Amino acid sequence: MTPVTELDVLQIGEFRFAGGSGRRLAEEVEALSDLGLRVGLMALNTSRFKRGTPWHRRILEVLKRPNVFVVEPTATVATDLTVLRHPALLAEALPQSRRIRTDRALVVANQSRVIDGIDYDATQVHEALTAWLGIPPTWMPIDGHVRDELLLSRIDRRATSDADWIQLPWREEPESVLAYEAEGLSIFCPEVLADQVRASMDAHGPLQADGGDVRLWVGDGAADASSTWRAALGAAHAGFRVILPARAVDEIGWTGPTYSHRGIAEAVADVVSGVAPSPVGRALHDAYARDLVHYLYGFGSLRDAGRPSPRAATRGQRARPVVLFVTSNGAGMGHLTRELGIARALAPFADPVFVSLSQGVPVVRTFGFPYEYVPFTSALHAPADQWNRYFRERLKRAIETYDAACVVFDGVWPYGGLIQAVKATGVRSVWVRRGMWKPHISPDQLRTASRFDLVIEPGDFAASMDRGATTTVSDALRVEPITVVSSGELLGRDEARQALNLPRENKLALVTLGAGNINNIVDMQGLFVRAVQGLGPEWRAVVTTPPIADSSGVDEAIEVSAFPLARYAMAFDFAVSATGYNSYHEWLIAGLPAIWVPNHDTITDDQDARAEFAEREGLGLNVPEPTVASVGEAVRTMGSTEVRQKIGQRAEDLPRTNGATRAAAAIAELLGVHAG
Repeated sequence: MTPVTELDVLQIGEFRFAGGSGRRLAEEVEALSDLGLRVGLMALNTSRFKRGTPWHRRILEVLKRPNVFVVEPTATVATDLTVLRHPALLAEALPQSRRIRTDRALVVANQSRVIDGIDYDATQVHEALTAWLGIPPTWMPIDGHVRDELLLSRIDRRATSDADWIQLPWREEPESVLAYEAEGLSIFCPEVLADQVRASMDAHGPLQADGGDVRLWVGDGAADASSTWRAALGAAHAGFRVILPARAVDEIGWTGPTYSHRGIAEAVADVVSGVAPSPVGRALHDAYARDLVHYLYGFGSLRDAGRPSPRAATRGQRARPVVLFVTSNGAGMGHLTRELGIARALAPFADPVFVSLSQGVPVVRTFGFPYEYVPFTSALHAPADQWNRYFRERLKRAIETYDAACVVFDGVWPYGGLIQAVKATGVRSVWVRRGMWKPHISPDQLRTASRFDLVIEPGDFAASMDRGATTTVSDALRVEPITVVSSGELLGRDEARQALNLPRENKLALVTLGAGNINNIVDMQGLFVRAVQGLGPEWRAVVTTPPIADSSGVDEAIEVSAFPLARYAMAFDFAVSATGYNSYHEWLIAGLPAIWVPNHDTITDDQDARAEFAEREGLGLNVPEPTVASVGEAVRTMGSTEVRQKIGQRAEDLPRTNGATRAAAAIAELLGVHAG
């Protein structure tokens, strides 16, 4: 039976905010945590981000609290309150998650179709949420513009709250109507109070606080309550001394300096001279927490909000182990795709979660796996030692968050931060270590194999050409070549062409030169596309790496985007391909004739050896240095039906077993899980 994660508040949304919204959400979660509430964060992956981006730093900090958790989208959750954010993204993201059992649901309507240009149908979102949650949610607009839009929709008016969602601009400059400077004193206040503040200056003369300049913000006692408290708390966190009207004591439990309209001058003088306390610290935080809980629960005081949760705070034991697949930041998608193949084979016996340094990690959601992106040292522009400390903490947090039983790392060099995180948590560990290293690569990192419980070496059809360091050791379990899809999953020719919207009558040549890390990839692509067009009108080139410049003369090429592309191999008559591990084995297993273009700029992977092996064994043509002449000759040769048939027949002799199955079985055995 799947255990139920029980919470007081569940927050659902995208938690990769780079600006103020990330800080505000972190403060919100922190306040709820301080009240003793169990808070869960369920991160949904959406098209808002074209590539994986890390969680906001402040959110990662608040996750260190013992009562704040990351909740997996596949978890079963029971909660008192569910808060859903960014409604325009919810309809896209909800299918990733199981239904949540909740007593109450709020939708933070923070997007305006008119002002923000966010186009979504609130009625459809409301209906989808009602079906998913089992109860109708209440919409909480952030301002009058969004409220008006909701009221114009077909949502029941009773489902839109009369109150705005509280949006506190923490650590941001407050908007001011008046700025007043006098002897090192900066005063921000509404225009209606300006005369009284000036009067305080006149009454007391030039004011200078001990210890340096003072920044003062005066709240408007006549303004709407929520806007006053919102601006006040934001001003205090921006470094201002804050004076609030006396009613703040009763309304939000304020313990800082206050004034009545008769006494603004005296209050200002007291604050500037240091007589009045600075309204920061616990009083400020508790005031925000009280205001927040009032909005969430309708409670009137901090004491009421802190009452024990009616649900027990038990997590239960997992029925299936979680395996954390960690991939390095390679030149292409090799590490990630290989681990995806293993994860698919392991999924019947364990729950895979991906933590990757590759910006291509969002592709794993194609198969329904949750993921986190961790930027590599080059992306953060951080020194290696500093980055390894960062990676260690991120990975430790992921291991603890998902209660992982095992870490499976695919990469040439196990990072120091990885080794330290595994050691600190005591989790089982596996190193998936590809062979075919270039001969000059140092074998030093092979010594780290002893830090792992298991080393797996994916097979390589060109293994007889392997001249690298891994051939000198025998510490690995060697399996068949690992691919993300098996031969039995390939679509037939007509079905594949229909799925990719490709013409059925033409002969098609696929030009796919890798992840864009080959020098002058666009120029090389243009050479091959023009050569294919030169074969005659019955031939069309299909490319996978846009954009192709109009000036290249290849604007007639067809563009496709699909993952994994190997599933559609039968759609093509031949391929022009990079010679990385995945492409090489995917096309050979599919029996697709190929012109191999090795990438000489890879650090470790010996693509030249693979291309040489393929040509020597009649499994394709090798074009190590693409020129107009060499490309033209290779394409004309591959245009021959007889040549393609011979290559296809030769490929039939290659084994078709996917090594991912055996690798997954070894990991399951390591964890004591029955794998059939």
